[in-house]
Amino acid sequence: MRTYLLYELANSHGGSKKYIYDLINTLPRTDNNGINPVRSSRATVRRTRAKGASATSYGVKFQVFKYNEIALKDYEYYKVYVKFFIDKQNWKKIFVHTKEKGFDVWIDVFDLYSVEVLKDNISLVTGIKLQSSVLGNLKVLKSLSETIGDKKIKVILNIAGCEIDNIRKTLDDFRSNYFTKNEIILQAGFQAYPTDKEDLTISKIQILRKEFPEYTVSYADHVDGRSPLAFDVPVYAVLAGAGHIEKHVCLDRNKTKYDFQSAIEPDECSHLLYNLKECEKILGTKLIPDKEANYLKTTIEKPIAAVAMRAGDVINFKNFEFRRTGQEGLTVAEIKEYMKKKYVLKNDIKPGKPITKGGLKKAGVGVIIACRMKSTRLKHKAILLIQGLASIERCILNAKKIKSADEIILATSTIEEDQILKKYALKHKIRFFAGDPEDVMLRYLGVAEKYNLDVIIRITGDCPIVSYEMAEFLLQKHFEKGNDYTGPKEYVTGLISEIYNTNTLKKVIAYLGDAKHSEYMTWYMLTNKDIFQVDSVELPKEWMRSYRLTLDFQEDLDMLKALFDKLGSKEPNIKNIYEVLDKNPDIPTINGQLSDKYKTDKKLITLLKKETRIHLPK
Repeated sequence: MRTYLLYELANSHGGSKKYIYDLINTLPRTDNNGINPVRSSRATVRRTRAKGASATSYGVKFQVFKYNEIALKDYEYYKVYVKFFIDKQNWKKIFVHTKEKGFDVWIDVFDLYSVEVLKDNISLVTGIKLQSSVLGNLKVLKSLSETIGDKKIKVILNIAGCEIDNIRKTLDDFRSNYFTKNEIILQAGFQAYPTDKEDLTISKIQILRKEFPEYTVSYADHVDGRSPLAFDVPVYAVLAGAGHIEKHVCLDRNKTKYDFQSAIEPDECSHLLYNLKECEKILGTKLIPDKEANYLKTTIEKPIAAVAMRAGDVINFKNFEFRRTGQEGLTVAEIKEYMKKKYVLKNDIKPGKPITKGGLKKAGVGVIIACRMKSTRLKHKAILLIQGLASIERCILNAKKIKSADEIILATSTIEEDQILKKYALKHKIRFFAGDPEDVMLRYLGVAEKYNLDVIIRITGDCPIVSYEMAEFLLQKHFEKGNDYTGPKEYVTGLISEIYNTNTLKKVIAYLGDAKHSEYMTWYMLTNKDIFQVDSVELPKEWMRSYRLTLDFQEDLDMLKALFDKLGSKEPNIKNIYEVLDKNPDIPTINGQLSDKYKTDKKLITLLKKETRIHLPK
């Protein structure tokens, strides 16, 4: 049993030692090894312990005090306390007998006599309890602290009548001055001979758990022993979060003179134990039991391919239906995790089939830097120097910081004048590829085929300070949403990249035969949103400015040189670039009047809209 059950004898014995022995002998418990000490010999219990049996979940608590130390003669119960008195020698015998019966021994400490008894029996005692009425007895606390020392004695603090702030102060005080290394258990509940229903305040357990999550919460149940609630309230307490229950017991309520009102009898204790064990079964040991997990596994509606999909495709849930099936397949949640990790389809999938773990693979991701030497507005701009490095070198250096990329490829044409670019690829230890002189898309597909790329990060060579941060951001969005194309909705010219699926570019060529305007590759996506999953992503606001950071005109080169002069040895990332330009507004004015042709040339825009449009056969 996980819940610790503490039998409280209190003063039901009326001073009779025989009563105590008889009650202990009849109290039921079944330990973790299936041995009921009530029906087992002392030798059997000792042998079981010797084999390493786990600690008991049951204890017996005794109220130990001396009449003239707990009260003055003018106190109304003084003479009764005299009757209850048991000397030290008999307490020792009682504790030994209790241990032999397989119970932990607990002492309710009231006075210095209690501490003396504890000191004489320290090796037999598991824990002590301090009622809320004793928490201010400074002499007892000091003596207790000295007696316990570094011994592993547990301490129950009953906090009846104490406000939360008061409890917190008491704990701070006790932790600092008295019980620095001991396990402290907070106990709700109070003795009211018996406690009325409206005073049970089970909700206090939840409050204590919330306010003091590092402490076990105990509940002292004092409901009327004749009521059915006597067996239900402890269960309610456990369900509310108590890990420790204190319950009054007596031999016979009709024949017991003291402390019987809220007590249950030994034969009734079995009913309580049954309730507590059943309660623990109801609480469970797992968040998701095996049968519950199996229920979901066998009934969950899995993603089933609604259309044929190709190896290398990024997963997009628009291509799926959801059905219960006997086929093995991944759930939506499992697939989403693979999408975040940048997985694609390993094999073709037919309609009606689910995705399996074996049907996925880590995507081959490559950065392709498209670059030519044929610039007309700024001759040989790719190799013009910016603070000692060619523009294309600066682009390569930033591209190499894209950690998600498996390959970095500088892609150019087969024309002779473009071969000079190879030395920059070799210098910075990236791939070099020479392909179709005019069709950039075919050139990209040639790179993808050679280096087994499923997803392409497109960078143009006229972006010497392309942002690797933006590239990573767009790439993550691309996989999470299952896009064919991902680009920024608004952006700073010169910093951005775009994400394409290799299969998407293949489809464009399959539909159109070629892509003669693929220098403006983005248009093949934006004009065909009904065919492709196109996503224009909102970039974080802190990444947005109105600067122009590309290289196309002399003014662009002048601005970039001024920028790098100010940057010095600092890395050309978003933060550092914006810091320089924000503090030096004269620099961005150098090329601020320039604009991109594809944004302003109406004839070009009309042409691109027309000739990049894919018309599917009806």
